[in-house]
Amino acid sequence: MIHPPPPAELAFLTEAIGAEATLALIEARAGTRVYVPTRVDADAPLVQAIGAAAVAALAKAHAGCYVTPPAAKRWRARVYRARGLSAAAIALKLGVGERTVWKLLAGSCGTRANPGQAPRRRTDLKPSMQTELPI
Repeated sequence: MIHPPPPAELAFLTEAIGAEATLALIEARAGTRVYVPTRVDADAPLVQAIGAAAVAALAKAHAGCYVTPPAAKRWRARVYRARGLSAAAIALKLGVGERTVWKLLAGSCGTRANPGQAPRRRTDLKPSMQTELPI
């Protein structure tokens, strides 16, 4: 079993194929559309990524649909840390910097529930900078 448990945004995957296969799917195809076949083909890239049993379970729940696994970087960072990976190794797996890894582990990066720092508006800038910005 994976610790920490997956976030609610991954429930549609973890309920169908489990946390380990969800992690493998995210590592292989995070942020991209994945077609869930109605039949399991042993040579399919999806089968190579998560295994035939997981693809069959995913097909049972979402056959003929496209799913887009989210990157879930905070969860993945915590899973990798629980497995003993260093911040540098986690950064390489996630495609981010070490500083971002530490922020993800500390929970200070924005999420859907906590969007982090609000974007700055042009009116927030110093008056001298407002005139220098192109319109």
